[in-house]
Amino acid sequence: MLQQAAAPLRHNFVVLGAYVSDRVYLLYHIRAEGQLLLCGVYESEEDAVAAIQRLRGKPGFARYPNDFEYHAYTLGIDIWSEGFTENECDVAPESEKRPN
Repeated sequence: MLQQAAAPLRHNFVVLGAYVSDRVYLLYHIRAEGQLLLCGVYESEEDAVAAIQRLRGKPGFARYPNDFEYHAYTLGIDIWSEGFTENECDVAPESEKRPN
């Protein structure tokens, strides 16, 4: 007989002395023309902000230094659980957006 899996825990915890979070921060460079580049995935908001500072002067990014956005995501959660319409299609729902 199969047992039902327990619901996953959603919290921060310590594993072998290291802090582990169930949230990640995705950093994007989004141009007005619709070009979207995923620049990285980070453990903290501070890491995402530091990455923006590192990338701002690099070729391509230097021309558009204010086009960075990062978004917080919780691991194991469906983001578009209700589906979407063409007008709603974006890199993240409004509730998850974080300005740069």
